Amino acid sequence: MSSKRALLGLTAAGVVVGHTIAYVLASADHAPGAHEYWPIAVAVAVVAGITASIRLTLPHLREASVAPTPVLPFAARLAALQVLLFVVMEVTERIAGGESAHGFLTSDLAWIGVGIQVLVAFTVALLTRLLGEVAGAIRRALRRRWVAPITLPLPRAVPALRPQVLAGSGSTRSPPSSLD
Repeated sequence: MSSKRALLGLTAAGVVVGHTIAYVLASADHAPGAHEYWPIAVAVAVVAGITASIRLTLPHLREASVAPTPVLPFAARLAALQVLLFVVMEVTERIAGGESAHGFLTSDLAWIGVGIQVLVAFTVALLTRLLGEVAGAIRRALRRRWVAPITLPLPRAVPALRPQVLAGSGSTRSPPSSLD
């Protein structure tokens, strides 16, 4: 998954979260049948958000040279995409429900929704940065643990056998004579 796909995955997750918050805050009623797709949208957003988060976090676990995600530029891109997708969703829902698109554009929901989308985008960008930092800290901790020299107790040196013992030195120690 490219970083563009990851951006789109986080956008999908963010717009669904923002859409839900906006409807709760605006106490908005939706047109009959306008949100029949919502359970599927939520499922897709959850999978896309988790996949994108993993995609953006894994490099921080693998490499030390990965730069942290710059929050402001990333949040600005997310916000622009989320606002665009939110407006398109709402206008489409209105038209599908037999209402005018103009009604949405002049409603409180439009302004609350746009503001919430921007806040959610900044939150997602901060969380993405945080996940990258945590992944980098885990990588560093594991590397320190694995690279540290391991000290194992070595067995004592075995005394060298002296040639006299092997050749039979005439000592009193010998096999019993009954074995002959």
